[in-house]
Amino acid sequence: MITNYLDLLTYDLLEKLLDIVADMYKKDIEIINSSLTKLNKKINTLIITKNDGKDYYCNMYYHITYGNILYCMDNYLFQDYPLKNLIVIDKKSGKIFKSPVLKSPTYFTILIEISKIYDKQTKYYGYYDDHRFLEALDIIPKEDIEDMEITPKDFAKYNYIGFWCGLNYSI
Repeated sequence: MITNYLDLLTYDLLEKLLDIVADMYKKDIEIINSSLTKLNKKINTLIITKNDGKDYYCNMYYHITYGNILYCMDNYLFQDYPLKNLIVIDKKSGKIFKSPVLKSPTYFTILIEISKIYDKQTKYYGYYDDHRFLEALDIIPKEDIEDMEITPKDFAKYNYIGFWCGLNYSI
């Protein structure tokens, strides 16, 4: 004969077990809700539209825009970037703008950081540059580290990339 062990538990013990399980689910729901809120903030300014073929400046199948940057590279947006521990850096008129360290970035994560750098540049210079057509990412070579105010110790620890944005008239 099979015994149901739940029948052996007192009401108080059963209520205590159910409270523990409910608390575990509540914490899981809070974590999921927090993750969804963060994701929503990230993708809030992401716009993906199908290219109707009328845009002379972008021959991609889709227009992918994040903030004010138009992504026109051949790499898939959510593909992993081949380098880890990455810092995106840009120097404009003597001022250097850097991203935080990106542990295992995707091209989308890099696009977000480039958009943030452009926003910082806009606040600093008071105007927005028309070079918003992201076409290339370039690894910063060792001979350029002094110019970018990167110490040799940091250069050995992190991978640095710059980016090249061309003029864009379609945003």
